[in-house]
Amino acid sequence: MCSPRVTTRGGRGKTTALDRRRLPCVTTQGSRSGLSGCSSLNCNMSDLMRYIDYDHKATFLKMLNQQRMEGEHCDVVVVVENIEFRAHRCVLAACSNYFKKLFKKQTEEDNSIVELDFIRSDIFEEVLNYMYTARLAVRKKDINMMMSSGQILGINFLDNLCTQKRELTNMKTRENQAPGDHGCEPRTPS
Repeated sequence: MCSPRVTTRGGRGKTTALDRRRLPCVTTQGSRSGLSGCSSLNCNMSDLMRYIDYDHKATFLKMLNQQRMEGEHCDVVVVVENIEFRAHRCVLAACSNYFKKLFKKQTEEDNSIVELDFIRSDIFEEVLNYMYTARLAVRKKDINMMMSSGQILGINFLDNLCTQKRELTNMKTRENQAPGDHGCEPRTPS
C-alpha cells in the first residue's frame, strides 16, 4: 500500500500547501511511469480514491451562520436604519457583487463598518439570512422591494425573483382556468 504523498505539479518537484492530500496513493502529473514514491508497481491511477462529501455545503453554511449568530470571527458590521448586523466580509463578498466591489476598493479598517441607506433593515435582515442559509422568507407586499434590493446588491437569486414571481403567477392563472382549458386556443381540424 502506498503512503500519502505530496502531489507535484508538472513533475518538477514544485509543491504548494494546496497540493497536499490524504489519499492512498497520489501520482505525479507528468511523470513517465505514472508512479510517484510508491513502493510497489501495483500503485497506479486506479488505486487513487476520491471522495465527495455531499453534506459539506449545508454544513459549511450552517457553521458560518452559527458563527455569525454568536458573533464569532465577524469582521464587518453593516448598519441599516441604525440597526447593526454583524457578518463575515468573505460571505458578503461571495454572495453580493456590491459588497465584493466595496471591499476591493477599501482597506480592511475602512470597511469594518458599512452603512446602507438604500434598503430597509427588515429586508436586509432577510437578505443576510439568505446569504448564510440559502433560504428566503419575504412577505408578498415586500417582494418588489426584495427584488430591487437584490438588483442593487448584485445578488442574482434575489434579482431573479421577478422571473420566479411571474412563473408563480402564470401557474396560479392556469389553476384558475376552466377544466380542459390550458390557456391555448383550440386547434381546428385540418
